[in-house]
Amino acid sequence: MLLFYAISLLFGGCVIGLILLNNHSGNMTLNIHGVKSSTVAIGVFIGILAIIKARELIINVALKDSNILDICITLQGKKIHTKGFTDTGCQVTDTITGKPILLVEYETIKEILPQEIQNYYTTYDETIDLEIDKKIPDVNILKRVRFIPYNTVSTRKNSYLLCYQFDAIELFDEKDNHRIDRAYVGICKRKLSQNHEFQALINPKLLYMNGGF
Repeated sequence: MLLFYAISLLFGGCVIGLILLNNHSGNMTLNIHGVKSSTVAIGVFIGILAIIKARELIINVALKDSNILDICITLQGKKIHTKGFTDTGCQVTDTITGKPILLVEYETIKEILPQEIQNYYTTYDETIDLEIDKKIPDVNILKRVRFIPYNTVSTRKNSYLLCYQFDAIELFDEKDNHRIDRAYVGICKRKLSQNHEFQALINPKLLYMNGGF
């Protein structure tokens, strides 16, 4: 009930704020009669954005206490278990769907990758390969491949991650777990942790996909 009233007040406040902003008469008396439907729609839209951003902020604050999670990655019945660091600076997303990408070290994940991808990745130079179909003839494997642009301090401009779609990713903390089906994983050649404390970087947006944590 408290959540219901909070959301109602938030939406109402956004709409009232827009009405006052559009009041050019200098009279601060609020007149609800004749309010345009577009004003109400914009107010509701702003309220929804505010709720989404507030949820992201709450999750990011919570992650400061427990930012290393256990991860299980599944592909065609094969599984690997590793640890991932939840990095608010990791914002790699799929350019087509806008979904966040999990980054995992190649040495950690290669054992469940198809042999064709393993052979291809040994010579991959972080660019878009327009002739990948000549090197990997299996259409079912190619359907799972994406080239995702990314930037870091140590990488050159226009670098691309080779990403592969796995059957599922599961993220675990001490109290709960979150499963993401048909998720893309960015394969990293370099080590992500100097002390080997973790082998993956978790985009925080993964944690609240599909109604997660």
